[in-house]
Amino acid sequence: FYISCGAGLSLMVTTFTFARVSGAFFNPAVSLGMALTGTLKPVRALLLICVQFLGGICGAALVSALTPGESAIQAL
Repeated sequence: FYISCGAGLSLMVTTFTFARVSGAFFNPAVSLGMALTGTLKPVRALLLICVQFLGGICGAALVSALTPGESAIQAL
């Protein structure tokens, strides 16, 4: 219960924080769908998708740097 509430609260805070910048699109699939329906301009959608992928890569690198040793998945 606490983990799910923490995840929900963190998403709510980031949504309120970045809503004016990106429209609170955190998923490239949502940005692509909004571009296909004409809600987002194609150039803005392309920039958002690139930045979202870059953010995911940076987040994964940060988690990898903060967790020492091999993970169970890499050991297989």
